[in-house]
Parts: sequence; C-alpha cells; structure tokens
Amino acid sequence: MLVEEEILGSTYEKLINYIFKKCDSISLMKQHDQHEESTNRKIDIILSTSGYSINYIMEKYSNNFLNKMYEKFKDNEEIFNNDYKEKFEDGIKNDFKRWLTISGSIRRIYYNNITKQWLIKNEKNIFNHTKNIHNFGNEQVYLNDIYYLILNDELKSEILSKKSLYDWHYPNSLEDICFFKDGYCFLETVAHEGLCFIYCDNEAEYEYLKSIGIKFFDKEFKPTKMEKWQYSDGNKQ
Repeated sequence: MLVEEEILGSTYEKLINYIFKKCDSISLMKQHDQHEESTNRKIDIILSTSGYSINYIMEKYSNNFLNKMYEKFKDNEEIFNNDYKEKFEDGIKNDFKRWLTISGSIRRIYYNNITKQWLIKNEKNIFNHTKNIHNFGNEQVYLNDIYYLILNDELKSEILSKKSLYDWHYPNSLEDICFFKDGYCFLETVAHEGLCFIYCDNEAEYEYLKSIGIKFFDKEFKPTKMEKWQYSDGNKQ
C-alpha cells in the first residue's frame, strides 16, 4: 500500500523499531554508471590536473566545492573535447550542461567511495549480491547492483540515525532501502521519487501502522503481498 507522506520524527522511529521485530533482512541498491568509460576519463583528467587526491575530494565535498571545481574546469578542452561537442552539438555553449558534466564526475567520485567504504564495513552481513541487467531491444544494459544484508543492531542504529527512509539516496549512500521477512518484501522505497510501499500482512497491522502516524493513500485495508524474492538471481518467484 502506497504511503501518502514522508515518514519522519517519532513515527519514523516507531516504524523502524517495529520493522526490526518483524523483518530479518534489507536490500540496498548501488547505481551502475551507464557512461562509465566516459566518466572515468573525466575523473582521470580532474584528478591529474587538479592535484587533488580522492581523500581531499571526500573531505571537501559540498555544493560549494562542486561550484569551485566547475569554475576550475569549465574551459578544459580535454573534458569538453570534440567527442563531447559532437554528442551535445551546440550544448557545449550551455553552462548548465558544462556544470552537470563536472559536478556529475565529482559526485561519482564521492558516491563510488562512500558506497565502497560502506560495503566493506558491512561485508560480513551481506548474504547475496545480484546484478540488475535489463534487455532493451537487442541491447543488455547493466543498471545497478542489489545487496542483501542481514539485519543487526549496528544497522538498526545507522537506520535510526537517518531522518527518513528517503535519506538512502545518491550520492550520499546506497539507495532505495527495502525490508524483508522470510524473502517477502514488507517495505519498499524508491527514494529519489519519494515513494514508499508497505505490504501489510493483515488489517490489524495496517491499523497499527496508522496508529503510529503513517498515512496511506488507501483509507481502508487492501490485502497486498509481493511475490517471494528469489535471492539467487534477483528475481521474484
């Protein structure tokens, strides 16, 4: 059932405490860069030309830092080369597209390192990892990686430290947290869209969640249950 409003404050805390009594695992998504080769080329230019280390970028990362890096590289002919000009045609004259190109590369450095560190830290809890590959016509496109983790007290503390389920989003963390019980999804999010779905087992559960402050679009209980997730290949059974 679709949640109407972002879950915040004491309602968020009560929901997470309830989830940790009910659920046994979570999933989180890591975006795959669809333009990885091009992005890596730009990252190499930025790192080699700026003299900044990855650690320095991680330390200084902010909107203000992104703007400074744009000013530093907006006229760089290696980044905005003929291939770029041909791809974007007259877009090379568009300052916003230039800003997106620079900031997107810096964000990718930040995102890759944040997620890498997080996965290393939580490696012992990861029990499955699947690649989400879709067929678009005759082309296979690698969209993202899904990591499944066993819930524990450390993860609970981290989840409770967030202000919202929607805090799991690019570029500050892995994304779209979902909670499972025995392979069935109980709560699913699409953070960048501000979407949250809760698959209540019964009317009593629906009424309890309403009582702690969760607002659903459906004002009456409607039985909804996702199909069991088949962890081995990332597909539903």
